[in-house]
Amino acid sequence: MLRVMEDFEIRALHSEALRKEREKWFIAAKEHREQKELKAEKAEEEFLDFATSAILATEVEVQEFQATLDVYDEATVKALIENQEALDFIQAQIDSMLSSAYVMEDGTRVFKSEDGTWAVDEHGNRLDQETHNIDEIPQTKHTAEEYLDVKQEEHRLLQERQEIHEYQEKLDNARERSNSDDFTKEELDELEKELEAEMPETVKRQLPDYESTQETSLKSNFDNSIELSLSELPQQVAKQTLAPGVQ
Repeated sequence: MLRVMEDFEIRALHSEALRKEREKWFIAAKEHREQKELKAEKAEEEFLDFATSAILATEVEVQEFQATLDVYDEATVKALIENQEALDFIQAQIDSMLSSAYVMEDGTRVFKSEDGTWAVDEHGNRLDQETHNIDEIPQTKHTAEEYLDVKQEEHRLLQERQEIHEYQEKLDNARERSNSDDFTKEELDELEKELEAEMPETVKRQLPDYESTQETSLKSNFDNSIELSLSELPQQVAKQTLAPGVQ
């Protein structure tokens, strides 16, 4: 009887061991199957991504994209012309101010501050009070503050011009890329978003569908800030209405 019980216990232990082995096998098989499915899904996603990125832009899509570039190009040129006119206007005011500035012995033209405590040269740099006697510099038609306002506007316009030129270069690169045989739809979409997002405000103002909530101009803004009229400029400058050329 005792031997029968021992055999039964041995068989029970053996069955339990087999059950655990089967469980381990099923778990391992399930994990293997899941990993295989994940790899298959990932491979399919990568293939779809590759296939999507490899789809070439159609002829119609390229033509529509280049038509948009034409609009952006025209707006960019108009922005450059407007910027050049504003720069010409600013330069005329600088020349007018310099013609009435105080000229020092070394030929440096200077402007004294409204309170008479400091002065700047024609480049907008403050004079060193240790080497220059500010009290000996007379007040002239325009103050140092007025002159610095003009120079600051000139600097802003030059920076604006640089931004327009950089954007123009991006348009040229996009057009060149769109003429390539391997130009894809994905690349076209990315360029469209990039060119729209990085367009300078000065170019946006020249677009046919641009709507401004407030009508302003560079010239009128500057006139209001320094209260200087064209009547103070030489007559030939006041009659100038067109920029000599776009650089």
